Amino acid sequence: MLSNLESEISGVEDDLLEGRTKNYTKDILMLKNKLLFLKKHYEPLLDIVEDLTENENKIIDKKSIAYFVILFNRIERLNRKVGNLRDYVTQIRESYQAQLDINLNNTMKLFTVLTAVFSPLTLIAGWYDNTSI
Repeated sequence: MLSNLESEISGVEDDLLEGRTKNYTKDILMLKNKLLFLKKHYEPLLDIVEDLTENENKIIDKKSIAYFVILFNRIERLNRKVGNLRDYVTQIRESYQAQLDINLNNTMKLFTVLTAVFSPLTLIAGWYDNTSI
C-alpha cells in the first residue's frame, strides 16, 4: 500500500513538473489524508507492541518477545516511511504553490506593462478633454 501511495505521489510530482494544467489541490489533500489515516493506525500499534515487548508481568517468554521486537521494528519502519511520504507530499504542495505564484507573477507583469502603456495615453486624453470644456 505504501509503495502504491509513493507511486501516486511521484505521478502527481511528475505531472506538476511537466507543467500540466490541473488543480492539484484535491490530489494533494487526498494523499495527505491517506497518509494521516495510516499514521493514526501505526502509532497505536507501536504503543501496543512496545508494551508487549516490555513484558512487565513476565507473561511472555523470551522467544516470543524477540518476535514482538521484530514486529515493533517493522511497524516503526513503516511509520517512518509514512512520515517521509508526508514530507514528500508537503514538498510537492510547496512546489505547486510556487508554480502558482510564478504564474501569478507573470500575469502581474503583463498587467504592469499594459498599465505603463495606457496610463500616459489616458493622461493625455484626459488633459485634452479638460481643455476643450
